[in-house]
Amino acid sequence: MSILQIMVLLIMRREPEAAFYLYVAIGVLSNIAMNAVLARIVRKRYPFIIEKGKIPIPKEIKKNIYKNVAGLSLYKISSTVNTSVDNVIIAGFIDIGSVGRYSNYLLINTAVNRMVSVVFNPLTASIGNLNVTESQEKKESVFWSLNLIYFWIYGFCGICMYVLFNPFIGGLWLGNNWLLSDSVAFALVLKFWIDGLLGAIIKYREAAGLFWQTKVRYILTTVVNLVVSIILVKYANLGILGVVIGSVVAEVLCLAVDPWIVFRSIFEKKPIRFYCIYLFYFILLLSTTFFIKYLSEFFNPYCLSGFLITLLLCMIVPNIIWFLIFRKAKEFGYISDIIMDFIHRFHGLRSRD
Repeated sequence: MSILQIMVLLIMRREPEAAFYLYVAIGVLSNIAMNAVLARIVRKRYPFIIEKGKIPIPKEIKKNIYKNVAGLSLYKISSTVNTSVDNVIIAGFIDIGSVGRYSNYLLINTAVNRMVSVVFNPLTASIGNLNVTESQEKKESVFWSLNLIYFWIYGFCGICMYVLFNPFIGGLWLGNNWLLSDSVAFALVLKFWIDGLLGAIIKYREAAGLFWQTKVRYILTTVVNLVVSIILVKYANLGILGVVIGSVVAEVLCLAVDPWIVFRSIFEKKPIRFYCIYLFYFILLLSTTFFIKYLSEFFNPYCLSGFLITLLLCMIVPNIIWFLIFRKAKEFGYISDIIMDFIHRFHGLRSRD
């Protein structure tokens, strides 16, 4: 799909409108083809799935399946609309050039999100099994450890993005004409952090299938994002910053709703401790970020040598600070034990080979 899309953009660069429609069509057709191939493989390997009437499904289970599928559909639609609405508002209320500049930042943000998701996506099935088979105490213990991992990874990536966004785009990649303000870069990272620090909540919500319970929130986040963004762009004249703030406000709505649903449904308690820890993590993130931003000003990150030094600061300083803070925490010990167990197993496999 990617190869075909690149070829279309190169061959039809003198006809951008036709190239755009063909580019989108290739994406749609590729997804249809992928689903058709997957369906064929599933029917061949697991024929019992399509056998009808073998074991009748109770009406109550059917009802729950329909509700969760409807909730999941709303979730996917809401996510897609929230992702797309920013560019639409920028193009409609500001200008097309701003869409291009904003897209460069979004491209980096999306790439980082995809890399991080590779780490966390496989956990959903394990957490689902954990919720069914383990005790309440074990479920909570794993949750708080996972919560620390989300903080560490998303916090580290967010710091690197905020400190290096403009030096990379303006100094090493495209030039100063493609830069957005520092406040826009920070707002983008703020959205990244709010969503990332909710990662453990989202992962437990997905594993438990709590899509129907959050259906109203999906609709509200989309409406809030759209309304706040338009107001801030059209009436407050905040430009791209107003669009990103609209997305941040929508993420705050997720923060206000999702922890209550997950803690009530899975842990059967109020999420007060989660909000306290979330606030502590956020303050720690901001403090670490501004400290590294201050250190980076002693160098010139817009040149290659200064950029590399600043990159080293972003990679080393947060991990040292957080290690000193969390090294005695119970969650950190649990994570360390898992990592060490994995290393010992890996060395054991290498030794046998």
